[in-house]
Amino acid sequence: MLEKRVALSMLRRKAPTGKLRFWSDFPYVCCCQILTGRLIHTKDNTPIEDFQRRTGCNPPVAAKRPFRRTKHGITWWDPYHWMRLNKEEAIGYLQLENNYAENSMADTLALQRKLEKEMTSRLTEEISSPPERIGPWLYYTRVPKGQEYNVYYRRRHSSGTKTSQSRWKRLASSIMGWDDPMGEEVLLDMNALVEQFDYVQLGTCRFSKNQDLMAYTLDTSGNEIFRLFVKDLQTGQLVVEEQKVSVGSVEWAGDGISLYYTEVDHLLRPWRAYRRTLGSASGDKLIFEEKDARSFLHVSRTKDWTFVTVNVNSKTTSEVYLVDADDPEAGLQLVEKRRVGVQYFIEHHQGFLYILTNRRPTTESVSDAPGDYRLVRCQLQDLRSEHWQEVVSMEQGVLIEDIEIFEKHLVLYQRSRGLPRVDVLDLPLTGFQSRRRLRLPQKVCTVIPGANEDFSSSVFRLSVSSPNLPETILEYDLATGKAEVLQQEPVLGVQRHRQKQRGKKVEDGEISDVADHRVAAPSKDVAEDSDVFLLDYFSQYICQRHEVITSGDVSVPLTVVHKSGVNDGQNPALLIGYGAYGKNLEVEWCSDYLSLLDRGWVIAFCHVRGGGELGRTWYQAGQLLKKKNSFYDFIACANFLVENNLAHRHKLSALGDSAGGLLVASVVNLKPSLFKAVILQAPFLDISNTLLDKDLPLSVHEYDEWGDPDDPEHFANIRSYSPYDNVQEKESYPAILVKSGLLDKRVGYWEAAKYIATIRDLTARNQLILLKCSMDTGHAEDCGRFSHLEQTAYDYAFLLKTVGL
Repeated sequence: MLEKRVALSMLRRKAPTGKLRFWSDFPYVCCCQILTGRLIHTKDNTPIEDFQRRTGCNPPVAAKRPFRRTKHGITWWDPYHWMRLNKEEAIGYLQLENNYAENSMADTLALQRKLEKEMTSRLTEEISSPPERIGPWLYYTRVPKGQEYNVYYRRRHSSGTKTSQSRWKRLASSIMGWDDPMGEEVLLDMNALVEQFDYVQLGTCRFSKNQDLMAYTLDTSGNEIFRLFVKDLQTGQLVVEEQKVSVGSVEWAGDGISLYYTEVDHLLRPWRAYRRTLGSASGDKLIFEEKDARSFLHVSRTKDWTFVTVNVNSKTTSEVYLVDADDPEAGLQLVEKRRVGVQYFIEHHQGFLYILTNRRPTTESVSDAPGDYRLVRCQLQDLRSEHWQEVVSMEQGVLIEDIEIFEKHLVLYQRSRGLPRVDVLDLPLTGFQSRRRLRLPQKVCTVIPGANEDFSSSVFRLSVSSPNLPETILEYDLATGKAEVLQQEPVLGVQRHRQKQRGKKVEDGEISDVADHRVAAPSKDVAEDSDVFLLDYFSQYICQRHEVITSGDVSVPLTVVHKSGVNDGQNPALLIGYGAYGKNLEVEWCSDYLSLLDRGWVIAFCHVRGGGELGRTWYQAGQLLKKKNSFYDFIACANFLVENNLAHRHKLSALGDSAGGLLVASVVNLKPSLFKAVILQAPFLDISNTLLDKDLPLSVHEYDEWGDPDDPEHFANIRSYSPYDNVQEKESYPAILVKSGLLDKRVGYWEAAKYIATIRDLTARNQLILLKCSMDTGHAEDCGRFSHLEQTAYDYAFLLKTVGL
C-alpha cells in the first residue's frame, strides 16, 4: 500500500476511522450565571411547545455578549464568541444542554433499549481476524467474549499441512481454557489498557525487520497527543528509553535499532522527523523540519525494506525523500521537488521507483492542470520527472486509487464510475502488458486492501462489502488466479434466503454468487476448507446505484438501499453525505442499518462533488470557490428520492459527519423545509471564524480545501455558506441533533454550541433542537464493538421520534 492512503487520512479534518475510544463519567458542573433567565416565546400547538408543557422542560438560553469582528471591510457580530474563550463557563452551558437533551429523549428510552438489543443480537460474542503471515509469524486480532476491544496476537507459522492433531489441540485449548499449544503471544491487549488508563487510542504500530521489536503510539487522554512505546517481543517488556510525547508516525530502519518518528506541534501538525538509535546515549537526531504550516510530515518505508521515506504532503503538493534503510547515516535523497497542484507517492521494486502521481505526462501542454492519478516508474539512477515512464495505459473513466507491490506482482486498486475494480500485473514489467482482473462478487460497493505486509508473498488480501453483503475477507492467489473466502462477518438473528443450488468453491478469480448462507468460522489460519460459502442479502435488501441530474446538467451518483418491496413513496429516508478532501463516501456493510431498513426506511448515500469517487476533477468541482456545488448535489439527490417514489416528501432526514456536517447544515440553511430531521456529528459549522484563528489546530492547513480568508474573494465565498453565519431568521427548521466532543481538537466544541444557540435564537422554534456533548471524547465517538451501539440507538431513536416510525 502506498503512502497515499495514509497521507489522505492525515490531511482531512475528519479523524481516521477504527480508533479505540472509551467513555467514562465526567463530573457535573453547573454555571447558571451564563443564562439570561428569559424565556423564549413560541407559537401555540407546536411540537416543541407540547413537549415543554408536558415536561416543564425549557431549552437552555445562552448569554449573548458583544464581540465584533472585521475582515476585508466586512463587520459582523459574534455574540457567542465567549464560548471559545471561557471553557469553564462553556462547560456549564454544555451540561445544561446535555440535561435538556436527556429530558427531551426520555420518552424514547424504551425504544433506545430495544434498538440496542436488536443491534447487539446480530453480533457474535467473539470475533477474530484470519491470521496474516509475515515471514515466520502469523499476526491476527481478536475481540474476546465479554470484551469491547481488540487484542493483538501473533504465533509462529507451522509449515506444511495442518494435521488433525494440531486442530484437536486448538479445539481443546479453546474449550478447556488451556494456554495455546501453538505458542500464541499477546502483543497488545487494548481492554487491559482501557482498564489502566480509562481512555486509549492506538495511533500506529510498526514491527522491526526481524520482528523482535514493536513500536507503537498511544493517546491515553483523548486529546490526540500520542506517546511512543517500544516493546521487546522476545522478553515481553518495554524497552527502557525516554518516552517521546507528541508523536505522529513511526518507522524502523533495516538495522532493527534505528527508529524514525515525526513530532507533532501544538497545532497537531507533524513538522519534524527524528531518528532514534536504541541503546545510544547520543540522543535523537533531527533529520528533517518542515516549516510550511500547510504541510504535514510522515515517515514510512518501501515494502521491500530498501528505503525509509520522509513524506511531505499538503492538500495540493507532495515531496518525498529517500533514506537507505540499511544505512541510516547516508542522508536524504530528494525524489522530486514539490510543485503546486502536483502530488506523488512512491514504492520500490528491483531498482525502479513506482510512482503514483497526478502530474500530467510531458507530452501534454504544460499549461494543463494536474489530472487524475497515473502510474509511472523511473530508475533510481535518474529520478527526474521528465524521465518518468508510463506503466499502464490510462482508460477513459477508470481511476487508479492505489497500488500494492509484491516481489513478483503489482496490484492496481481502481474505480470505474465510482465502483471498485482490481487488476494484477506480473513483475518485472516487460513494457505494456495485459492485466488480470479480479472478478469481485456482484454488486460490491467497497473494497478495502488488507495489511499485505509480506513483500515475498504470492497472495494478497482484501475485504469487500456492500449494504446487503456482509464484509468478506478474500485471499487472492497471484500466481494461480484462484480466490478464496477466508472469513465473512457473521450476522445472527436475521432471516436468510436459501437457494436450492449449494455454494461452490471459488476458483479462477470468480466469487460465487450462489450461497446457502452458512457462515465461516470466526478465525481460520488458511482457507483450507472447500465448504466456505458467500452470504448475501441481495433478495431481502435492494442496493442500487442511480444517476441524479443536478445543476449544470451534471450526473451525481446516488447509492440507495432499502428493503425489498419498498417503493410506494410513503417511506422515511436517511440521506448521508460528506463531499470534501477528495475522500470517497464508502458504501459498506453495517448491520446497524438493518434496524432502520426493517422499519421501512430508505438509506441513501449521495456522492456529491468534492468527494473523490469520480476523480480529481470531481473533487475540484466541490472545493474552494466551487464548494456550493456540493450543496446543490445534495439537494438534487433528496428531491430525486421523492420524485422517484423512494421516500415521502415530509419524511426526509439527513446525516453528516465532520465536514459532512458542514454539507448538511449548509443545505438546511438553503432549504430549511427540505428535511424533517438532521443529525450533525462533530460538524464543522463555524468555518469563517475558525479559519481566521490561526492558533487553532488545522486552520492554516485547511486553506487549500476551503479558501484563504486573507483572500477577499475566498473569504466572501466562505462567509456566504458558513452554517453558523447563515441561519435564516424566523424560518421553520427541521429537528436537529448535534453531537460534539469536549476534547475535539479538530472541530472545537464551541462550534456546535454556538450553532445551536443561534438556531434557537433566530428560527421559528417548532421542532426539537438538541445538543449532546460528550465530556470525555474528541472527534469520534466510542468505537467499542458493543458500546458504540448505545450511541447508534440514540441517533436512530431521535430519527424515529422526529420523522416517524
